[in-house]
Amino acid sequence: MLPTNKQERKERPVYSGVLKYFPDAIAEVAYVSYVGNQQHNPGQPMHWNRHKSTDQGDCIVRHQLEAGGIDDDRLRHSAKVAWRALAQLQLELEAESTLKFVLQEDYPDSPVKPPGIIHGCPEAVETQILGGMTWPQGNGNGITVYVAGPMRGMEDNNFPTFDAARDDLVSEGYTVISPADIDRFAESKSVTYAYSDQTRFVIRDTFALIYLKQLGNPDNGVALLEGWHTSKGALAERATAEWLGLSAYRYTVEGNSPLSKRF
Repeated sequence: MLPTNKQERKERPVYSGVLKYFPDAIAEVAYVSYVGNQQHNPGQPMHWNRHKSTDQGDCIVRHQLEAGGIDDDRLRHSAKVAWRALAQLQLELEAESTLKFVLQEDYPDSPVKPPGIIHGCPEAVETQILGGMTWPQGNGNGITVYVAGPMRGMEDNNFPTFDAARDDLVSEGYTVISPADIDRFAESKSVTYAYSDQTRFVIRDTFALIYLKQLGNPDNGVALLEGWHTSKGALAERATAEWLGLSAYRYTVEGNSPLSKRF
């Protein structure tokens, strides 16, 4: 939204610098939104279904190659270019805005407490990522881990494996944060995300690891499930954890401890 600072607001003249410049073009882009909503969300109020609109770059190029013409749905290709470009810019700005809150150098001296998960992060941003879920503060043996492993393309998103590992780790005294629990909780609250799935997952995992950093125990870290090395997300989570000075564990059901093999 517009800045609260008066001078900064003047530097973003939405009406005089955009609406008055391009009234006809904006009307055409609005028509693209209307037709798209009728096509993809029939009978529903106007809204941007971001789960169905994730390939902005490819669509911009495709429509730009046919700029000046009319598409099969009688919409101008140039209007679709403009719509997709606005969508791409909106997602970039939202992701950048969130990461400004997440990637802070100044951590609080003590563990964060509900309702705030990340120091200085607005509740609205947390809700977008976590669905309002409050994460545990730590108990048992004092070590908190974030479960990481393959999900995408697997049956039930591999949730049963995540659940089994969580239960096993909890029984051994670990405090566990699982992305499967976060996603299920958010789904139960019918959260409509302001981000594409891929962006949300990146931010979700970043939140988790910074939260573990905030708790102050260097033994906190990621518990890597079998097949973790085939998952881009798990590989990134391991690297990020180590970058933050956290630990990385290989979860195993063998031996005396589920986290007996530490990297």
